[in-house]
Amino acid sequence: MKTLAVALGLVLVSVTLGISSERPERWKMRDKFHQMEAHRGCVVSKPDSLHDFDVLKYDLSISFDLVAQTLTGTTGVLIRSEVADLDSIFLHLVQLTVDSIWMTDRNLPFDHSAGVIEIGLDSTIPAGDTFQVNIAYQGHPAHEAWGGFWFTSKAAFNLGVGLNTDPPSMGRYWFPCYDVPNDKAEFDMSYTVPLGKVAVSNGILVDTIPDYPESTMTYVWSEHHPTSTYLVAVSISDYVVVPDSVYAWIYNYVYPEDSSKAVTSFRNVHRMMDAYETFFSPYHFDKFSFVETPKGDMEHQTCVSHYYLCINGGNNYDWLLAHELSHQWWGDWVTIADWRDIWLNEGFATYCEAIYQEYIGGWNAYHNYVVNSIMNYYLASGELFPIYDPQEMWGATSYEKGASVLHMLRHVITDSIFFDALNSYGDKYAYGNVVTPNFQAVCESVYGQDLDWFFDQWIYDWEYPKYVYSYWQSGVDTVRVVVTQEQTIGPVFVMPVDFRVGTSTGDTVVVGWVDESPESLTFAFEGANTDSFAFDPDDWILKLVRNEPGIAKRQNAYGRQGEKAHITVSPNPFARSIKLTLVSEMGTESEDAVSLYIYDITGQLVKTFHMGGDGEDSGEVPPGYCHTLVWDGKDDRGNGLPSGVYFCRFNSRHGSVSSKLVFLR
Repeated sequence: MKTLAVALGLVLVSVTLGISSERPERWKMRDKFHQMEAHRGCVVSKPDSLHDFDVLKYDLSISFDLVAQTLTGTTGVLIRSEVADLDSIFLHLVQLTVDSIWMTDRNLPFDHSAGVIEIGLDSTIPAGDTFQVNIAYQGHPAHEAWGGFWFTSKAAFNLGVGLNTDPPSMGRYWFPCYDVPNDKAEFDMSYTVPLGKVAVSNGILVDTIPDYPESTMTYVWSEHHPTSTYLVAVSISDYVVVPDSVYAWIYNYVYPEDSSKAVTSFRNVHRMMDAYETFFSPYHFDKFSFVETPKGDMEHQTCVSHYYLCINGGNNYDWLLAHELSHQWWGDWVTIADWRDIWLNEGFATYCEAIYQEYIGGWNAYHNYVVNSIMNYYLASGELFPIYDPQEMWGATSYEKGASVLHMLRHVITDSIFFDALNSYGDKYAYGNVVTPNFQAVCESVYGQDLDWFFDQWIYDWEYPKYVYSYWQSGVDTVRVVVTQEQTIGPVFVMPVDFRVGTSTGDTVVVGWVDESPESLTFAFEGANTDSFAFDPDDWILKLVRNEPGIAKRQNAYGRQGEKAHITVSPNPFARSIKLTLVSEMGTESEDAVSLYIYDITGQLVKTFHMGGDGEDSGEVPPGYCHTLVWDGKDDRGNGLPSGVYFCRFNSRHGSVSSKLVFLR
């Protein structure tokens, strides 16, 4: 272990723990091969080169019948061949009927089944050449419980992701497209709707074309920034515009009866925009709008669908507005290439809720939001699965645990480096697609050190640390700490932990790596007595933590004031084996026998460990002694014992200390 001396009015000497910005040498890295295999074909420097063709642009022309609840449309798809002799392509379209497909003046053969249109080309296309396929289609568009296309009495609209659909991409529910997040394209869109209705979409409004004999209005929109198909949207209602009070390029579309309430509910949007432009980078699109819809919220590029009940004349949904607006950076400007990395969208946006609080309220507001609205929410969720490829895509793991990872990363690599890394990440993948290794690589490049140890445990592994710590004054100027971890599914977490030590000469924060369970630390404070001690006082770690009560102040189990010993056990309950850690401050005489006994619930002795004579397991127990024994649930004869409650007892000539164990086969 490394050592470090710190002088902050006090002198700190780390005897048993190296304190460094580098990860501990004894941390054994997982093999990244499996992670990269999971992303094979998705670690992208060129985001659209993951299949035989690249869609460059969509040209949508759709008429909506709001009474019949149908649409009739044509979609032109401009495509570049990525391989030699491309002779077919496929697109996605669910439920709607394809009438015809053609290139220029030639009809093309196609097969439409199971939501996929397989299209044969009448000649092979060389690599690098572009061509356009046109599809005419019509019908009643579908939806699931949340995502898809909806006709309601108030609005016709789409939501771009499905909460109950795999994959979640829902562009295919209303226009033919190559519907994966890593194929971005430009969009020109023409929507014909009844007179009196307004059609809102991505990008800028280019034109409105009335057809009075047909009693229709066509709205022409253009989004020239690359856009994923799930981020394309249209909303149709009798909207009125509520302009932003500061920025002319921010304007919100709401129902007429909600316009006065919207003035108040949206009054802080410009401050959210200022926050993200301050912490990240200038807004990267031409306009921004919130659009009132019967369901929401959904971060469609430049036109976020916002749930109508949240426009209530108050500001209690500012957190939601802040979340959705931040997606314009993290989700729209930089977009996931693979749905398994959804935390790069939702974890980032959840963290941005706290960033907005920091912007308007300072550090305390940020800290309180992270702890109460992010960390505690996740800890109460009961979710333990990894962030990558989560069992529940739209749960607390993707959102709140993902946000907590960013909070912890900010502390590990320091504040300025963290935001430099975010901006470098945005610049490198602007208008493109990413997976987690891309983000990690940028962080490592800016930080200048390997971060496998951090990402492996927090992104790809299970659970979170559950710390139990004990501390006590040893002599005049030494504080000793033992930290164990009790999580039963996740790994032993490796983290730099802040400890705030209060002494008669003041408080200071010292940092130590906790990378084993148990971990033994010794801090020396010259000429000072400890009167308070705090584990991670600023809540930089997502965790549960408890202090073994009274270890530092109570009379110890040996009957002498100032001489202390205790047992820590992990995990407890246990199924296969349990670590029994014996900690003694004062040590014993070399001739003393020190034994650990395990009893069943009836008091019958079932297992004995002896330490006495000479040697670690048969000799003197030195001052500050910390030793771990592993019990496999067997008795002294090697027979497996049944499930139940057991007790372990540590004996020496000074007395004994005991702990309860729960064995679950």
